[in-house]
Amino acid sequence: MLVLVRRLIVTAFVAGFGYSILSTGSQGYCPGGMDADGGFVDRFGNPTDIAPSCIAMTLRPSPVVYLLLALVVVWATIRAVQRANDAAAALRALSWAGPTVILLAVGAIVVTQTAFFSIPLANWDGTSAPPVPGWLAVDVVISPMQGV
Repeated sequence: MLVLVRRLIVTAFVAGFGYSILSTGSQGYCPGGMDADGGFVDRFGNPTDIAPSCIAMTLRPSPVVYLLLALVVVWATIRAVQRANDAAAALRALSWAGPTVILLAVGAIVVTQTAFFSIPLANWDGTSAPPVPGWLAVDVVISPMQGV
């Protein structure tokens, strides 16, 4: 049984590490730009003296996922210890936890990446932050465009 607990902990660490790497991303958008003379233009191509605003969004891993991974490991280990008098029940509690940890990490990666890259930056008007789902760990920076 100790081997299964050790295997579950290693699986959770590997899943957490994979989640850390694959649940990051960034995207940005500047509605407007610069004309041939080095002046600024707005998103419609009209000359302007004011630099257009740009947005940069950075996705980072959510601590909630790490908490859920840890809870699955702790819950399965406690469940196995409580049923230690019945070896089959203890092994079942530990054997389902490994695939659950992996599915949780992969599911979190797919959901967060899909939600993050579904944020409509092309429709951003340059004034306020676009709608970001509250459960995503996203840093939003709005700044004026820098001239060359």
